[in-house]
Amino acid sequence: MTDPAIIDHMDGHQFEYYCADLLKRNGYSNVVVTPGSGDQGVDILAERDGTTYAFQCKCYSGKVGNKAVQEAFSGRTYYDRNVAVVLTNNYFTEQARDAARKMNVLLWDRNTLLALDRVAYGQSSTGKKKTGIGFKNIILTVGFCSILKVSLKMGSVMTQIRLSMTHKNKKRKLMEFYDDPGVWIHYTLK
Repeated sequence: MTDPAIIDHMDGHQFEYYCADLLKRNGYSNVVVTPGSGDQGVDILAERDGTTYAFQCKCYSGKVGNKAVQEAFSGRTYYDRNVAVVLTNNYFTEQARDAARKMNVLLWDRNTLLALDRVAYGQSSTGKKKTGIGFKNIILTVGFCSILKVSLKMGSVMTQIRLSMTHKNKKRKLMEFYDDPGVWIHYTLK
C-alpha cells in the first residue's frame, strides 16, 4: 500500500498518473491521461465492463468544492462518457456533495482512494493479502422494469451512488444504496 503522506505531497500531474495506475490495477481498460491544457475538466478517461468514465483528479490539502464536480459533469458530456467521477486524496464540501447528487457525479474521497490502492497492491483493509472480492447480484422485477443490483465489497469502504430510471419521460429515483468504486448499475426497461 502506498503511504498516504506520499500521496498528499504529489503534484497534480503525479497524482493523475498515480490515479491512472490505480484504475488500471483495479480492472479499468483504455486508461488515458488527458493533456494538461484543454482537457475540458477531465484528467483521465477509462472504461470498465462496457461503461465509459471521465475522471477529474484533485490532490488537495483541503476539502474539494463544487467547481470540481462542475468540471467533471462538463467533461463527461464533452468526451461523451457514461459516468463522471471526482477522485481526491481528501474529502468533499457539503456543496460539492449536493452538486454531485443533482448532477449524477460520483465522488470518490480519500477512503475510496486508499481502498483502490489496497486492492491495486494486494492488501485488504486489515493489511492481510487480499484473495478475492465477494459479490452479490439481485434481480428485481417490478411490473415494467427489471433492476440488476450488483454490489462488491472491497475492504470496508464503499461509495454511495443513486439508482434512477426513466419511464414515460419521467425520471424517478428508485433507491439509494452503497456500492463500490467502478461498479455501475444497469437496468432494463421492458
